[in-house]
Amino acid sequence: MIRNTAAVIRMEEAGGLIRIDAHGSISVHEMMAHFRELEALATRTSGPVASVIDARGVQLDSLSRAHRDCAVDALARMRPAIADRYVAQAFVVQSIMGRAFVGMLHLFVRPALKSRSFRNLDAAIRWADQELERAR
Repeated sequence: MIRNTAAVIRMEEAGGLIRIDAHGSISVHEMMAHFRELEALATRTSGPVASVIDARGVQLDSLSRAHRDCAVDALARMRPAIADRYVAQAFVVQSIMGRAFVGMLHLFVRPALKSRSFRNLDAAIRWADQELERAR
């Protein structure tokens, strides 16, 4: 978990489902640290994985081109470790701006075989679990 006074990125992994909760104004440095944790997880695990990224609490106006570049670079580095294993990525965002950010990110890199945006966390978890089960 990465925590400072402004932002929290919490990650937990259970049975191939990675849950990420992000809140506040996330710095590029915090985002890089988060992706290093994900890279470590990718190298020490095997089998299919899916993620649910709850970004409803992120201050989207704090995200910049540097954040996008950080995500794109990190996902490109992780690609060999997750290529056919990363079956589903669910983003939970409330706003149109959040969905636009996710869409823009996917123009540059599509990390998972399937990706969807949701407004509801429970629906996102159900979908990711279903995709994970299909891949097993």
